[in-house]
Amino acid sequence: MAKIIILGNLAADAEVKTANRAGKATEFVTFRMAENEKRGDESVTTYYDVTMGKTGVLEYLKKGQKVLVFGGCRFTIGEGKDGKNYPNISVNAFSVELVGKKAE
Repeated sequence: MAKIIILGNLAADAEVKTANRAGKATEFVTFRMAENEKRGDESVTTYYDVTMGKTGVLEYLKKGQKVLVFGGCRFTIGEGKDGKNYPNISVNAFSVELVGKKAE
């Protein structure tokens, strides 16, 4: 698995989801984050779908919060609603650190 470090902002509030693994319900947190990069005169935004096992941080992971994520990643190509193919980057976070002040 490839490793990745991302500094960006949450695109929406994080959510708790439940999966059934080996007959046992397991909770995890998911969120989408955006990384903005300037390339000359244009700005390019890359989105990442992040999953992490710790649910105790949910109250801090609000839209706009800047975070630093360390994790493993997987790249896939998905089809958008418009029928075009888009890259999708899924991240299994090992660590998430809040950067700056708490989002309102």
